[in-house]
Amino acid sequence: MITESLNPVIDLAWVTVLVCGLPLLINSVQSIWERLEIHANFLIVVALVALISNGDYHTAAYVGLIVQAGFFLEQLITGESHYTVDDDMLPTMPAQLVAMRQGINNYSSVIVVAVLLLSMGSFALTQDFIHTVTLLLVLCPCSLELILVALMMGSLVDDASPVSELSKGTKQSHLGLLIVSIVFHVAIICVGVLGFIDPVTAVALHGLARLGLVYNLKVLNGSLCVA
Repeated sequence: MITESLNPVIDLAWVTVLVCGLPLLINSVQSIWERLEIHANFLIVVALVALISNGDYHTAAYVGLIVQAGFFLEQLITGESHYTVDDDMLPTMPAQLVAMRQGINNYSSVIVVAVLLLSMGSFALTQDFIHTVTLLLVLCPCSLELILVALMMGSLVDDASPVSELSKGTKQSHLGLLIVSIVFHVAIICVGVLGFIDPVTAVALHGLARLGLVYNLKVLNGSLCVA
């Protein structure tokens, strides 16, 4: 278990935090330095730093590990690298989705700042550290984008869509699963906002809901690549 030490000097939790957290930190710093943009990974970095500063580095290790595992699974599903909301890597998407994605990109930094302010306000009012960290993990621009893309995709899929080679029953099945994934994703965000789950549970369920959306979007839109 990552809560146990390898020896009296090396704690596996710290190794996990460094291995899983450093790529997110580097990516966030590069985005700010090169493009003056703050994207969703920055919220995860802030959450990890907050947990570590509070001495809860074991929770930070679990959160980082789950996040990186989610990125890896998304890559397996999409067949592409994991992209943040700052990248426009959807050449096969319908024009409506591409336009909507670009609009979300324009406001992603604003959303991140708003979430940071909301989290700080929540902590100032409640002094609930765990709830504050959970907010950072469930309220991110990529979730909003993915949900909106899924809703739009569901409305665009018809007999003339790029998935016309799929049978009617198959399309209906994936559309049904897409709707379930959307509802589950929104439910996890709401439960996290209301403070009913801890950061590890939040990021795990959030990741499962996201994978459900990614998989069904992949099937319904060919070589889809999501944030």
